[in-house]
Amino acid sequence: MTLAFHRALPCAVLSCVLPAAAADGPTAASSPAPASVATPARVHIEDAACWPRYPDEFRAAGVSGRSTIRLSVDAGGVVRHVYIESASGPTPAHRILDGRVAAALAACRIDAARDARGQPTAGDTLATWTWSVPAAVAGGSGTPASGAASVGMPPVPIMSDPACRPSYPNVAVREGATGVTQLRIDVDAGGHAVASAVLQSAGPTRAHRLLDEAVASAMATCPFRPALDEGGTAVAGAYDLTYTWRLE
Repeated sequence: MTLAFHRALPCAVLSCVLPAAAADGPTAASSPAPASVATPARVHIEDAACWPRYPDEFRAAGVSGRSTIRLSVDAGGVVRHVYIESASGPTPAHRILDGRVAAALAACRIDAARDARGQPTAGDTLATWTWSVPAAVAGGSGTPASGAASVGMPPVPIMSDPACRPSYPNVAVREGATGVTQLRIDVDAGGHAVASAVLQSAGPTRAHRLLDEAVASAMATCPFRPALDEGGTAVAGAYDLTYTWRLE
């Protein structure tokens, strides 16, 4: 799931990665908006109906990768064109994964982009779907990441909630700080973020640390749909998130 968040000229793009041992890893990310678009189109990736199924045989064989799809959305929120921006890999199996993502996202509920006057307008949105197989599932050794082996559906942030949207810190804007923050968020069975850890900082400076803190603070108050075990019972889980900060 991602969204693009604007404050003055800065733009941030969010990309989320979920363990796919038992469920696909969604992420929706808005592409840099053209001058006529003030608010990019938003894919409702919190709707589980949008999630493509990870074929059991691919998961067992350790087929993984990242599919990046571009959706051209009209002013009514209807997908008019779907493009595979970046394939998940070179094999026929990867092409099937790419096609499943494209088909699922095209059927998602989407909010149209809006111009500076708040009127719906056409726009493009990028969505990245990560297919990740923990070592134990892929036939290797080690412990599945984030307890994925026991989770039927990982936790999902409700990104439509304003609390989930970090602001670009003023200091980082003034200093031109950009980068990528990678964060792991532990979510309890009630859908509350209980802890987080920075897996990769946006950069080495104080301004970069402020970017990391901005993401962590926002996700600490962001509501989640809790992870579900294979029986459909809410359980604790972990959510891996990649947040890209860039100034335009």
